[in-house]
Amino acid sequence: MITSIKLLEANQILAQVLDSERGSEINVKKFCKLAACSRPTFYAHYGSMRQLSAELLLKKLDQHLYFATSDYGNSLKRLLTYMEKDRCFILNLLALIDAEKGKIKGKEFAARFPQKVEWLLRKKTVCYVDAHSLSGDYSIKTLNNAAHIIYAILYEWLAEGLQLSARDVYDRCQLAIEIVEEQTSKKALL
Repeated sequence: MITSIKLLEANQILAQVLDSERGSEINVKKFCKLAACSRPTFYAHYGSMRQLSAELLLKKLDQHLYFATSDYGNSLKRLLTYMEKDRCFILNLLALIDAEKGKIKGKEFAARFPQKVEWLLRKKTVCYVDAHSLSGDYSIKTLNNAAHIIYAILYEWLAEGLQLSARDVYDRCQLAIEIVEEQTSKKALL
């Protein structure tokens, strides 16, 4: 796992570069030149461009999927709005993650990345319901299924290059959002 400080520094560097270049065109050598660091230093902190990009994308999703102070739907809407607004940056990060798919070294990581995104969404969903449940009586299986539906919709949206509007994606997630909110208002069985 990359430290927060190093991830922040990498975010700043990549944000500058990704505005002018496609993500798949950035490599370790270019990154090191921009960051004024050596390749061994890069590998000590980040591991690979794929790992750096994936960690950064997960961190961004985590930051914008914050359920503590509002309802689940509004929090998801905030995430979708962020993704739509920073579409170019997100797509470039995905391009960096995908750039090494054919390489043997990155295949295992490439298979785990979507699982990490789904795990993050499931974790946030369960934490939200746990914090907002009136009775504490809710179904983890139901929450995991609802989170999986939302994940599948987000995954499709990303795979299609974020072409739909955030509003359209939110509308597709509406049934799963209702299921999550329903779990918070369940009454305990006596």
